[in-house]
Amino acid sequence: RPRLLCFHGKGDTGAKFARRLEPLSGVADLVCVDAPHPLGGGFAWWGLPPGERSFTTPVFEGWDETVSSVRRVWEEQGPFDGMLGFSQGAILIAALAALGVLRTSGRPSQPGAPLPLAA
Repeated sequence: RPRLLCFHGKGDTGAKFARRLEPLSGVADLVCVDAPHPLGGGFAWWGLPPGERSFTTPVFEGWDETVSSVRRVWEEQGPFDGMLGFSQGAILIAALAALGVLRTSGRPSQPGAPLPLAA
């Protein structure tokens, strides 16, 4: 069975996202984690300057901490066969892939290897 690292949307938690993904638990093992930045009763993968949205901003505030958090989870809780994200979590996956943040040599299912994507 594939094992997916799952990223919730802004303001959500890994636990709540896992409950919403319950119908997929029969086809994949899902590891849902919290973003590193507290936001109300949940978490965010980054902050935004006033008036900005994730798709308009030139900067993701707290990006370095987010990348460190994802790398730590990938290495400590992996291996993973891919990633699944919703809203801000999906943007996170696209940004990680576009920037090659986690690209190293090796097979995709090994910690530290390039991260395959799951839609």
